[in-house]
Amino acid sequence: LADMECVSDTGVLHKYKRKSDNTLFSVQTLITNDDMNQPQFHPNILSLENLSKFHHPNLAKYHGYALKSVEDQIHILIFLEDSEGALCDFIKDHEFTNEEASSLAQELADVLLFIDKATNTLPLYLTPSSVMVTKDPNNPNNHHFKVYRALFFDNMGRVDGEDYKWMSPELYERA
Repeated sequence: LADMECVSDTGVLHKYKRKSDNTLFSVQTLITNDDMNQPQFHPNILSLENLSKFHHPNLAKYHGYALKSVEDQIHILIFLEDSEGALCDFIKDHEFTNEEASSLAQELADVLLFIDKATNTLPLYLTPSSVMVTKDPNNPNNHHFKVYRALFFDNMGRVDGEDYKWMSPELYERA
């Protein structure tokens, strides 16, 4: 963390910059009072580690995590590719065009079908705070939508049984 600098801490995803090369990252902060001796077993870390095995344009790129002590809490900083922020923050200040709304629906459906085929399960829930918004590198006026928080696996690589209560019966049968 010595080479990292927080440049924006508003919204669900904060923005950090690596000082050595000015690379920007979107960072999700998980706050825990638990003794986090093994953050690699946190459900969000397990989920991202498993999702990072798959390559899809609508899955956010995961770059790892770091621990930060703040008073009596441990913050787990999850480093993701640079973005405009989480969808929930983006929609507060941005009115969607018909094209963007259509793109959002198409890109989310596409990545959900991909996840279903690759893992034989669907995300247990997906909210606007689970999706990041990125700019199209070829056309900065266009946005893309990427899932960064969706699946929760236990340390054996299985979906956590506690979360089955949120699944439909047909998905429970498949999992």
